[in-house]
Amino acid sequence: MLKYIDVHSHILHRMDDGPEHIETSVKMLEEEYRQNVETVILTPHFKDFDNTTIQSFVEKRARRVKEITEYANQNGITIPNLRMGAEVALTCDLSEVEGIEKLAIEGTRYILVEMPYTAWYDWMFDSIYALIAHRNLIPVIAHIERYPHVDKKKIDKLASMDLYFQINGEAILEKATRRSVFKMIQKNKIHLLGSDTHNQNNRPPNLEKAYQLISEKISGEFAHYLNVNGHLLLDNEYIEKYASNYYQTATPVRWFGRLFR
Repeated sequence: MLKYIDVHSHILHRMDDGPEHIETSVKMLEEEYRQNVETVILTPHFKDFDNTTIQSFVEKRARRVKEITEYANQNGITIPNLRMGAEVALTCDLSEVEGIEKLAIEGTRYILVEMPYTAWYDWMFDSIYALIAHRNLIPVIAHIERYPHVDKKKIDKLASMDLYFQINGEAILEKATRRSVFKMIQKNKIHLLGSDTHNQNNRPPNLEKAYQLISEKISGEFAHYLNVNGHLLLDNEYIEKYASNYYQTATPVRWFGRLFR
């Protein structure tokens, strides 16, 4: 079985809303390793364009990674491989930001993008299109399940572009979001899974549980599809958007006694 790739995480200490202490960061990475995670993509938020330069951000990120690696080595602690990235807030002129490619996932053209939590307007689609067409980047839309307020037609419009949708493990594990996520899976709109872990308590690493639940309650094939996609992303390879026709022909799934159609 392929080991997992965590494509979305906030593990770096003293960076955005991740943990405060390096010890916590390392413990979170230890837990990721215990959960069969091979590589963790580190994606701290980048959203303060007015007060933070991309260069200062990547330098700080590199320092934090170096500190974690040295701490783990000095204490004989095994952690997953680490790959740098960022969760980039969408702005109207994102494609025009100098050095934006430095925020792509290390060694790839994939870039994790967070949509605004407001209503969605035309400029957002124009900005994403420019990122693709003018900067040759491939957006991965972070935690797509977090936009239930957005008109479905706009979600469909976004899905039709040359980009991918990522969901968080908690979207599968929490009852409140399972139904909507399953509907998106049926429509071939979910391509990647990440933990979006921030701490050890209310937002801990959760990929293993999420993958197990997907295998048990949806399909082992779909869990494998998501996992393979993480590896393809890491290798900067093309990701097939359409996993299988089984979504359209599958019988309803009974999930913890509740029927999803």
